[in-house]
Amino acid sequence: MRAPRPFVSPNRPSQPLPPAASQPIAAAAGSRTSVANPPAAQQLAAESASSIKVRYLESSPVRVRGLVTGSSYLFSATEPAKEIDARDAASLLNTRFFRRA
Repeated sequence: MRAPRPFVSPNRPSQPLPPAASQPIAAAAGSRTSVANPPAAQQLAAESASSIKVRYLESSPVRVRGLVTGSSYLFSATEPAKEIDARDAASLLNTRFFRRA
């Protein structure tokens, strides 16, 4: 009786692929989009510069950390409204504790 052979997927390459960073990507001729700064990156850069004012609806002090930027924001009854990074605002506004100011 022969020993069972290990399963090898037919879709799997026999040699590892080189890292993506080592493969140059050329932009199409006449393209307005550069490889170094695609539209999604431009939009993200524009959003990172913007901020949104949110209002804390409770009275007890709370410190929250932005899910995207990691920034810390302190809210209380004496300071219920703050300008926060627009990328962090979505996660706070999805709770019952914050509204747009």
